[in-house]
Amino acid sequence: DNFNSSSPENVVIHNSIDIDPQINRVAEVISWQMAFSEAIWSLIGYGIIQPVREGFFQIHPYQSWTTVVPGSGGQSSGWNFPEFNSGVPPTVRLAPSLVDETPQLLSDPDLFLNDLSIPKLHKSMEEGIRLSIACFRHELFLPSAAMLGFVSEGAWIETGLALLESCTDKPGLNSSTRDEKREELLSPLTSILRKIDLVRQLYDRQDIFGDVAKASGIRPKQLAQVQNWSNIIRDARNDVHYAAKPAVANTYEKVAALILGTSENLRILYSIIEHAEEY
Repeated sequence: DNFNSSSPENVVIHNSIDIDPQINRVAEVISWQMAFSEAIWSLIGYGIIQPVREGFFQIHPYQSWTTVVPGSGGQSSGWNFPEFNSGVPPTVRLAPSLVDETPQLLSDPDLFLNDLSIPKLHKSMEEGIRLSIACFRHELFLPSAAMLGFVSEGAWIETGLALLESCTDKPGLNSSTRDEKREELLSPLTSILRKIDLVRQLYDRQDIFGDVAKASGIRPKQLAQVQNWSNIIRDARNDVHYAAKPAVANTYEKVAALILGTSENLRILYSIIEHAEEY
């Protein structure tokens, strides 16, 4: 009953009544029903909740309609939408392993991103962090490291692009040089090692980016810390290649440290990005 409580009692089909808002409301309610069903099954799939009883609560979207308005006759019936039928367990509970457990950064992507608190974090990198933590939660350490590699590379590229954009009206880098470096940063053929070196070389030019360094409080040598973090991630991710082995096995402890290190290192890069955009 709760699913239908906000649906129109009847969709009135008559020239005197605008039908569009009615149809939009029906579509909105059906969308919420589908989203609810998918959310429940996603939580079950991630092992966060478990069904308690056998059987399913069936969701059968239905909407009645009528052509009858005061002062006139007509007909009434209803629409069924069998393609949107679904079922969910009538009762669920939190997985036993999560009962009385305080949410942890390494198991809750939303908590991690909230703690990270980077308002302008690129959407693709936010998704990369979510996938990395989801993989880690399921002890898929190599895929987790691979997604961190994606996040690391993206952050370095965003930093380099922001620096190049900030110096368009400053002497020291002409337009053709800037275009060349921008293309190199964006090229899939450029290695991540080269991209990191390129960004570090740019930021070392304090004759050009001294204002950014002063405003952000990030000294050029601090990028060496971020580079070390990125290199460890790159080594961990290289395990996807045939016959390639990381220097240290991708264990729970190693990947956990890399994920936790993501916060500090992304804040360094995004502080540079934020202040570069101001110049």
